[in-house]
Order: sequence, then C-alpha cells, then structure tokens
Amino acid sequence: MHEKGAVRKDPGGRLNIALVFPNTYFVGMSNLGVHAMYRAFNDHLGIVCERFFSDYSRSVESARPISDFHIIAFSVSYELDWINAARILSDAKIPILASERRACLL
Repeated sequence: MHEKGAVRKDPGGRLNIALVFPNTYFVGMSNLGVHAMYRAFNDHLGIVCERFFSDYSRSVESARPISDFHIIAFSVSYELDWINAARILSDAKIPILASERRACLL
C-alpha cells in the first residue's frame, strides 16, 4: 500500500514497534490517537513504528508480520475492539495471556 505521509525506515538496529488499531484501516485512519502515536514513535531516531489493522495481517508500511516486532502496542477506542485485539494476537500465534509469553530482552 502506498500512502502519503507513511514513514518508512530501515528496521535494523532500532526498536521495532507494531502499532495495532484493532479495527479496519478505514476506521483506524479516522482516529487521531493512532496518528499521534505513530508520529511520536517515528520521530525518535532509535524507533521504527509500523501500523497494523484488523483487515491487514501484515504491516501497512513494509508487509512484515507482527511477530517480527519487539513491542506490540494497541490503540483501543471501543470496548468491542478488544475482541479484535485478541484475534490479531491469536492469528499471529502470539499467546493472548502475558504469562504465557516469553520475555525478550533487547
């Protein structure tokens, strides 16, 4: 997908953050919070942040899978979107419960 204003950085040597809006791209792009966090993360030289939506199983910027990222951050605006958040993790084979995930030190 080619968007105006998308940030594309080399992920090597940087903290990689997956910013997930657990709803469709159309709904997520209407959310100012997602835009603010995306810009704030990517303004930092040591961070690369890429976006995920419920209708995209890979990142919008580079088509990388969510499992490639060090941190998965969710921006949730509606209670029912927690169901989509759980589904996104499950589809990526990432345990939903934090206690079932292994810690990964950078």
